[in-house]
Amino acid sequence: MKMWLENLRRKKGQQNLFILILFGLFFLLPEQYLLTNFAYAIILFLIAYISAYIEIDPVWKGLLFSLIVTLIVIVIILSIVSLFPNIPFLLLILVTIITAGLAIYWIG
Repeated sequence: MKMWLENLRRKKGQQNLFILILFGLFFLLPEQYLLTNFAYAIILFLIAYISAYIEIDPVWKGLLFSLIVTLIVIVIILSIVSLFPNIPFLLLILVTIITAGLAIYWIG
């Protein structure tokens, strides 16, 4: 695991390919199942870790920052969906992208 992580840290091409695969999983997962939202959270966690926090030297610190970003994004999404149930899907995606970008920028 540690050797794979060091290899991924050195090669930006592999990082970008892994992130593209994770984004592709967003569209391939079925929406009707119970654990799909949990899988979305794990994918978001991995995307945040690989894109922003993989270079942080103690691995636990990068994982903690990624967990904080994931929790912030999940809370924002759930609160927006609860407060505005008729929000268009594209607007929800836009708010999610802005929230994730700002959270990654401010944390770490």
